[in-house]
Amino acid sequence: MKTDAAAPQAAREAPEKAPATAAKAPAESAAPGHYVQLGLFGVEANARQAAEALARSDTPGELRKQVSGRKTYWSVVAGPVKTSAEQELLLKKIRGLGYADAYAVRK
Repeated sequence: MKTDAAAPQAAREAPEKAPATAAKAPAESAAPGHYVQLGLFGVEANARQAAEALARSDTPGELRKQVSGRKTYWSVVAGPVKTSAEQELLLKKIRGLGYADAYAVRK
């Protein structure tokens, strides 16, 4: 997975639905809670591919569009879950899907 490490974390966030696929697409949600970020992408198609991987694993998630200056980024997060213990389990699951750089975040 390739992420853009230079992307600012304080970028404005706007959840966006992933495209409909044969698998259930990640749900759009503004729910507060514990999430796991799979990655931050500079290429929308790569972010959508990660969101579709979540859908295939029956894991709820979001594709978020972030704009910073003239640059647009997309982040993919799994969740939300209610507790930090559930978040740790979700993190293990996401890493097991091949997203070794995934990390815990709160909304």
